[in-house]
Amino acid sequence: MLAMPKISARILLGVLLCTVFTGCIRQEIVITIHPDGSGKYKICKFPGEFEEIMMATIDAESMLDISDEDMAKEIASRSDGPVSCIEYDIIKNYHGRGKAEITTYAFDDLGEAIVVLENIVEMGARFKYQDGKFFVFVNREKSQYDGMTSSGPQEQFYYKLTVNLPAKPSCDGNGAVKGNSVTWEFGNEEMKVYRDSKIGDQLLWASVDADVVKVDLSPRLFVKKVKRSMRKKEVSYIDDFYCDIEIFKENDKLNSRFYGYVPIGELPVPFSYNDLKISSFIIDGVKKTTKLVSAEAGVFTGDAPGLPVKLKFTETNPWIKSIDLLEVQMQMAKPIKTGTHSVKISDINKPVPVAEFEGESPGVIAVLDIEMGSSTAAYPMPSIDVMLDIDPANIMGCYLDTNYGIRYRAAGQEWKTVDIENSRDKKIKALKDNFTPGKETWKSELVFRSVPADPFTLVFEIITEKSAGIEILKLEDVYVGAK
Repeated sequence: MLAMPKISARILLGVLLCTVFTGCIRQEIVITIHPDGSGKYKICKFPGEFEEIMMATIDAESMLDISDEDMAKEIASRSDGPVSCIEYDIIKNYHGRGKAEITTYAFDDLGEAIVVLENIVEMGARFKYQDGKFFVFVNREKSQYDGMTSSGPQEQFYYKLTVNLPAKPSCDGNGAVKGNSVTWEFGNEEMKVYRDSKIGDQLLWASVDADVVKVDLSPRLFVKKVKRSMRKKEVSYIDDFYCDIEIFKENDKLNSRFYGYVPIGELPVPFSYNDLKISSFIIDGVKKTTKLVSAEAGVFTGDAPGLPVKLKFTETNPWIKSIDLLEVQMQMAKPIKTGTHSVKISDINKPVPVAEFEGESPGVIAVLDIEMGSSTAAYPMPSIDVMLDIDPANIMGCYLDTNYGIRYRAAGQEWKTVDIENSRDKKIKALKDNFTPGKETWKSELVFRSVPADPFTLVFEIITEKSAGIEILKLEDVYVGAK
């Protein structure tokens, strides 16, 4: 039984299009980079036949009173911090490839623009400095749409990338260099090979001397946007249902399981918490006895619509009408002063990295496993299993710093205590001598948007001085009956 906000047909179409077609690449990208790091990013997208029908349906419902010219001007005036949209157009037959949606963005600083473009461009180029060179490259990365297939024919796959640089580049064998430009063009067969390749495999690269382009590629935090541009309008979509109540059989008894989100109000994000408890759970006027399934400690990063809460309770009536109250309380650390610990991963195939830290928040962090994700299925998602003896209540956030200018925040983590001495996991037991006997140890799976090929750095923001207090959160008056 689901409780969710009412959504219009237009929004549902947006959900469908984002889900079905984002994984099917049909685009041309032209990137221009100047010596000072400024430049342009031009994206030409070619919709498939079914996508055009769906887009026309959206237009017919909501845009009959808006001309193409007025909408193009409105879109071209948009900006998002360091990135500005300077051109938008729809061409009926672009270079003989049919209808195309063309958008051009401008930026003054590539380093600052990268995290904004991450929300705009699918399968865009990456940039890094290495061995005295400035590199442009594309590697196979995990996509949230892996494992999904398009309704359209497979021959729709098409990808072309042109990069204009301040000097003549060197490149791989697939790139065509002309003056200071390099172009790669991949048809259906090449794109199918790329789609099925291993996460981390390289598709293309080009380079110029490092002093040709001056840009600061220090990792900047990527923040996922909850809207995506689709043709002429912004289409909202829903990431998660508000709550889910499931009745199941356990030990010959009927019970129920609740999974939902409790609003956090004005609490600062991210925040760490421990000693999570259910204060009250009332359904249809009856207070229920509950058992918390969620971990009692964790870090909330703000990526979900509220604090995720899982619990079991006794309920055999499938006709639940409303959740009158779900009240939780927790110990929350309010930071006064923070510091960072980091673990550099230089080779994912080497033995488990262990890092020891001293200072205001001493501790040990071990990386148990790195999952870069499956290229042929939706799961597993990119993740890193870590174990540490730093109290999770003192962890403000966990991040992955790439060498191409992006910092990814781990999705909300749940920490569980680990008994190293009696663990059945050989990796954990082998680390016994690295951790102080008797000191409590925790383990968590950190899920990321992407885990790149090495090298990268795990960064933990640690609270070194704090004031702790009890916070109470409430979810009230949620109607879950049939509409």
